Amino acid sequence: MRDANRLNAQDSRLLRNCIIFGLGVEVHGFKDDAPRIRCEDPRNWAFLWDDSEELAVAVRCKDFDAGDFYRGEVLKEPVEVWTYYDNRFVMEFERRGDGLKRGQVTNSKSRIGTSPRFKPRPEEMVQTRLVEHYAGGLPVIAYRINDEYETVLTDDLLEQQNAFNRTRSDNNDDVAYNVDQFLVVKGYSLQELLNAVGQIREERCIPLDDDGEAKFIEKGNAVEKVKFELELARDAIHLMGGVPDLAAIVGASGEASGIALKLKFSVQQQVSEGFAREFEAGLRRRVELLNHVRRALGQSTLERYDITISKNIPVNDKEMLESVPFMRQIMPTQEILAQIPFVQDPKSTAEAKEAEMKKQKRLGPQMDADDGKTTAFTA
Repeated sequence: MRDANRLNAQDSRLLRNCIIFGLGVEVHGFKDDAPRIRCEDPRNWAFLWDDSEELAVAVRCKDFDAGDFYRGEVLKEPVEVWTYYDNRFVMEFERRGDGLKRGQVTNSKSRIGTSPRFKPRPEEMVQTRLVEHYAGGLPVIAYRINDEYETVLTDDLLEQQNAFNRTRSDNNDDVAYNVDQFLVVKGYSLQELLNAVGQIREERCIPLDDDGEAKFIEKGNAVEKVKFELELARDAIHLMGGVPDLAAIVGASGEASGIALKLKFSVQQQVSEGFAREFEAGLRRRVELLNHVRRALGQSTLERYDITISKNIPVNDKEMLESVPFMRQIMPTQEILAQIPFVQDPKSTAEAKEAEMKKQKRLGPQMDADDGKTTAFTA
């Protein structure tokens, strides 16, 4: 089920949407005898909570333009589709900009005579679907990373990003101008210059009088000023966002020490603790909906479980591996392996290593068939 719904990728999208929009939306369904989970664009959704702050109603609005493919047809006019979710039903409504589809039946004359026609008004909303979902609750989950469903991208932070983009854009405009500069020629009348264009192009030179002059009008690029403004905006973006600038961490050797990484990421780690608590509530709601479906299918459910949200904080792998010999003096193998970021399953890795060492100890010294040298394996 996890692989079929690509939950690892969807969880990343949900967290990204929570950070950018303040809200992540997940919709549960059932297709081909299996649960289906999809991540939705939160900008298309509206929600209603009850007095106990439980999600009661979710509404999605999806716009289709003329020429889009919708329900087996190429649309000739815009269509607005509204989908309403509650604890029992999924209802769908359509509103069409113009054309003939659903709506009030009127008798109107056409080119081939008088016939009934469906002629909806643009403001008319027509119900097109009503189904009972049997999800055991609202099949929509609203993820969040704070109590207010707010994005971390404040107006001040976005303004700094805009300033960064404007500086880059202005510099690009200056470069584009200099690529196609204006040429000023002194000492020629306009007609004389036009008559000499062919000769100038052929000989690749401009004959000038003693007081003549030819030069391009250049628009100077204040490179140092541009760099300074970009650095100021970049520093402000990282400061307001509470995230470290990796370019400032890496030293002359191209590596960052473990201490530097911990210090730089400490603020982000503290903020992420709050993110994780709120995001976990959505994941537990996902398990509840999946358990309801599995009970209905007579399958086993997930009852006693823990949710661990790991943080992908950069570490200095070289320093980590160099500290392993010191860890062995005070820590068991499995706990040491848990500290190494590229070890996916410390328990199975420790068991496999123990089995390998027992096998080598049982075999003892053996002859290497390739070079005839004796290799001793020690536990």
